[in-house]
Amino acid sequence: MTVPANVCAQGEREPLSFSGILLSVAGAVLAVLLYLFAGIFPVSQSTDMVLRSLSVVLVAGVALGLVAQRAPGRCFGLASLRMGPVYVVWVALAFGAASVAWRKPPESSLLGQVYRNSVLEGLTLVMVGLVFWTVGYLVGPGALATRAGRRLGRLAAPGHGFELRFATVPWVLAGVAAAARLVQLGSGNFAYLGDPAAVMNGSSRFAQVIGVLASCGTFSLIVAAMDLARHRSGRRWFTFVTLLSLEIGVGLVGGMKQSFLLAIFGPAVVFALMGRGFPVKSTVLAGLAFTLVVMPFNAQYRDTVRTHTHALDTTQAVGVAPSIMREVLDPKDPRETVLDSFSALLERIREIDAVAIVVQRTPEIFPYRDPGELLFAPVLGLIPRAVWHDKPVLNAGYRFNQQYWGQDSSIYSAASITPQADLYVHGGIIVLMIGMIFLGAMMRLVDKVFHPSVDPRLMLLFLPLLLLLVKSESDVAILLASLPTQIVACVAVIRFAFVGKNVDSEAVVPGGPTRRF
Repeated sequence: MTVPANVCAQGEREPLSFSGILLSVAGAVLAVLLYLFAGIFPVSQSTDMVLRSLSVVLVAGVALGLVAQRAPGRCFGLASLRMGPVYVVWVALAFGAASVAWRKPPESSLLGQVYRNSVLEGLTLVMVGLVFWTVGYLVGPGALATRAGRRLGRLAAPGHGFELRFATVPWVLAGVAAAARLVQLGSGNFAYLGDPAAVMNGSSRFAQVIGVLASCGTFSLIVAAMDLARHRSGRRWFTFVTLLSLEIGVGLVGGMKQSFLLAIFGPAVVFALMGRGFPVKSTVLAGLAFTLVVMPFNAQYRDTVRTHTHALDTTQAVGVAPSIMREVLDPKDPRETVLDSFSALLERIREIDAVAIVVQRTPEIFPYRDPGELLFAPVLGLIPRAVWHDKPVLNAGYRFNQQYWGQDSSIYSAASITPQADLYVHGGIIVLMIGMIFLGAMMRLVDKVFHPSVDPRLMLLFLPLLLLLVKSESDVAILLASLPTQIVACVAVIRFAFVGKNVDSEAVVPGGPTRRF
């Protein structure tokens, strides 16, 4: 079963119909009524929590209807996986629907620090942020930024049409990634098997460069998927399946759930946007495997590999992985395992917790941080530590864990921080409004000039930015700092992997019928 993407041509705009405008207005009115209901009528805090969460969902629905005016494609731009509509849906899910869980006091001692009134205030903050994000997306980045973005797109993908520079490009990229990961293993910087103290303290001068090279593993899989989407053959299937298996294996051994998601979600997006249709069945099966197998395995594996008193080396970690996987695949109580897995997934999706604790403790306990840190962040990201030896370490998640959640400094773990929470930390509601307008305009720019409908080769730029900007669990400083490096790496890989052609040739256009370049 597949769902065709049917992406509109570049520059095409689908204005809302009268019924769409009417639904948006009705949704906005209903969201306001739900928000005010608890203030007018006496309701319990649990009921207020549900109403406030539903208000977030309704505001997101209104935002989706408005954003659809700037996002070409069916289903409000979701069929073509435009970043703006996808982000709005993520906010509705992660901040709206998932927050209903707060209708009951949490059992976790960590979350027990958060007052439910703070969660209600946090949900209000999210709605305000989404309104201003929508304004930024609708207004757009401006002509100057758009021209600069288009020039960058032409720099990354010159000419017309595309072919692999040579047939073994995916294998070359995979080889670069393998070499970089071996260096990471040797230097204690490989995923969850690395030395957390070294990672948090930024002691390695070349960690950033090596990390970029290690990301070529994901690039190799995406390139293989793009090649397979254009030309089906046994050789290409073998390359794709092999690289897919490698990336999943590396993610499992490294203890990183995100690697599994990237390995599944990335190719699915490629097939959807390159006219092959979204692989619904495969994606659903992969989602079930992630929830029922990967998440329990990852939790047990992490608990085994690293504790407060000891950590296994790479050989030992690889050795215990098969036995842990056998336990996961043959649980003593399958029903309890399934319930625990889905409960953990819902908790992992929920993003309101960080916003709530920030609203509760800023600025009453912890003062606002300097907003100038956000402006300086791209410079920090662009200059590697090999050049700037005493560059400040961007470990806000580690510091956030200690400051806001009261974790001991010996616990080397980075807490999830959302852009909404971090913007509020850097100056309150005014900085939040300005920052969300900027993020909305930035996502509009990506949709406008970097979407694969502009050029299929831009898939290698659009997909990493989609994952980076939509599901961001880091602070804004790290988000902005990672953008320059991410863009430079993507452009370099595109120029290496593909060759543009200046002659007419048949090529698959993402989401549309075959046409000539």
